[in-house]
Amino acid sequence: MALISVGSQFWPQPFIATTVGTAILLDADTEAAWAIHSIQRSGGGNIRYIHSRTGTVTTGGTADVRVETVDASGNPSGTLWATNTNGSQNFAASNTLYRTQLTADATVALGDLLIVMVQVPASRNFNIVRSPSTIGNRGFPYPGGPGLTTKIDLTGSPFALEYSDGIIEHPVGVLAGAVTPASLAVNTGTTPDEVGLLFSPVLTCRCTGWWAHLGVAASAAYEVRLLNASDTVLASTTMSASYTTNAGGRLYSACWDNVADGLTLTAGTTYRVVILPTTANTVTCYRFTAYNNAFFDSLGLPGAQETTRVNAGAWTDTSAQRFQCGLVVDAINNAVPGTTFSQGMQRL
Repeated sequence: MALISVGSQFWPQPFIATTVGTAILLDADTEAAWAIHSIQRSGGGNIRYIHSRTGTVTTGGTADVRVETVDASGNPSGTLWATNTNGSQNFAASNTLYRTQLTADATVALGDLLIVMVQVPASRNFNIVRSPSTIGNRGFPYPGGPGLTTKIDLTGSPFALEYSDGIIEHPVGVLAGAVTPASLAVNTGTTPDEVGLLFSPVLTCRCTGWWAHLGVAASAAYEVRLLNASDTVLASTTMSASYTTNAGGRLYSACWDNVADGLTLTAGTTYRVVILPTTANTVTCYRFTAYNNAFFDSLGLPGAQETTRVNAGAWTDTSAQRFQCGLVVDAINNAVPGTTFSQGMQRL
């Protein structure tokens, strides 16, 4: 079937692996970190777990993790979505991801609006982290707290929703601190010296370029390559030392140098998109680790994983980690049931 033009999209959607996300301090009775979510999943489903992360915990303890209805003002109503759509969680440790099971699943449909919250009793003092302000929010989800009528502009939700079948729905960007961030400095003399993402697209698509979150030292140069399973270079981009550098990290994106009209990638076929430094000056590649691979799959490119090698040798693939990089795609075959933009694409 012919490919359908979708405009340029990042795939998977860019994400920020950080523990820096803005915190909501909960230190008084009934205070809450909360967010309005609009259900994005076609066909809806049964929400079984709520994911959240603490910042600094001064006085930890048990809090109520709730799924509620929304009142007429767009605030928490105080009424559970359905009987027992809440769960108890002991938030004891700082900078820790918590996965809380609801006593009963919250059954939702596409487009439903609901409130997700962590609400504390008296004598607690800890932070719930929401997505960094550099992501911003566009409509839903829309966070609030610590007051039950206090909305917070231009940030992401503190929560991700996990359904009974393991699918995770999360805000654009990434659930703040859902992962442990790290970085890997690479150059022509390091082990490894080539890093990236191993993936098999779930649908046939046309790839016109790449994106990556990198810190590039002065005078550093590198290539970004798209390889097949036999390590044949299908497309590449040379990033010379004359490009703007930023050792602290930024999102880079470019088209392939040698593919004028994009390259068709076939669903179910193995590829790698990799960064290969070409000088002794360092390129820092940002990566993250999650205890639950469903987090990765919710970002797009299900099953993708970190891939590294040294001196063009054998690849080492790590399923529990990903580098922050991916593809630019401008056309897809959307004829496969269930494959839509919920697979993790984000418009440039």
